[in-house]
Amino acid sequence: VLLLAAFGVASLIRAGRKVEGAVIGALIAFGVLASNAFTYHDTNLAPTDRFQELIAIGDRFSGTSPTLAVDFDEYTFYAMPDMGIDGPGFASRSETVARLRDGVLGSYGQSFDVDALPLEAVQKYPLILVRRKPENSRPPANFDLAFRGRFWDVWRRTRSPRVVEHLPGGGLLAAASRLRCRDVRDLARRARADDTRLTYAVRPPLAVLEAAKAPVRPAGWALLPEGVGLYGPGELGGRVRLPVSGRYRVWLKGDFGRELSVFVGGRRIGGVSYSTGGAGNYGEPLVGEFPAGRNKVSVVRPGGSLRPGDGTPGRLVAVVFEPLDERPRMVDVPATEWRSACDRPVDWVERVRPG
Repeated sequence: VLLLAAFGVASLIRAGRKVEGAVIGALIAFGVLASNAFTYHDTNLAPTDRFQELIAIGDRFSGTSPTLAVDFDEYTFYAMPDMGIDGPGFASRSETVARLRDGVLGSYGQSFDVDALPLEAVQKYPLILVRRKPENSRPPANFDLAFRGRFWDVWRRTRSPRVVEHLPGGGLLAAASRLRCRDVRDLARRARADDTRLTYAVRPPLAVLEAAKAPVRPAGWALLPEGVGLYGPGELGGRVRLPVSGRYRVWLKGDFGRELSVFVGGRRIGGVSYSTGGAGNYGEPLVGEFPAGRNKVSVVRPGGSLRPGDGTPGRLVAVVFEPLDERPRMVDVPATEWRSACDRPVDWVERVRPG
């Protein structure tokens, strides 16, 4: 149709009707550009920087196989063809890693915390690929950080210590929690019986504003099974209580097209845009310095334009504040000092045998 219309315009011009030809040609060009703009407007743009980092990791660790990937991303197979990517969210061929600690089979397309897998399954992998986000647990004590990027961490298994038993902590939106002292005491009793020690990972406390519970929410932002749908412009707000003053990473959990601006205490600290993924997706964190106590938090979605990807509906699950120095602090104690592991939030407690 466009080709015939172009021939028609050319015929008008050749026949000396240049004004009519120019007007009709301009209308055709406007229609083509407008239809393209409306199509691209609703396109879900790929998070290119994150994918490029995956490719770089695939080049750096090529040949190390198999690799456990607990965070689902379809692009992982393309980016890391020589790393034998496997995990419960990738329709794993291995029954061991496909089945979680509670016996349930992992489902395709879902992300899982490393603590959701049985210890014996995790120990079969020389490498673990993990998305950087506040709710992801540190791998067991015999894994060391081999690579840290903007979006991904790679952990490499070491010979020492030998992990005998793993007691996970954490919960919704947080990798750490207070464990029941009874469970830690039972673990310590088994450690004394076979002369092993206890190792635990201490994590800093998080402050969370859940989108579905925010007191300020636009009427058009409907509640979803997880979080709030971002439809049209609006502002979501609430307050978080920070335990100490200092610098924090501010994470937005969800899927984002058009830029969301984040304000803390009335001051804009940055924006998150064009970051999408599977379940458990987070945008790249923002960094700011905030006082202790209650802080007002606002997430603003402005009006749209015909920019590519600008019309894609978003989803906001939570705003999470994490102290800037978020790396777990490893503590090793004899079994007799087990109480120190149940009086603070920990990622996990393990029974280990030094190598």
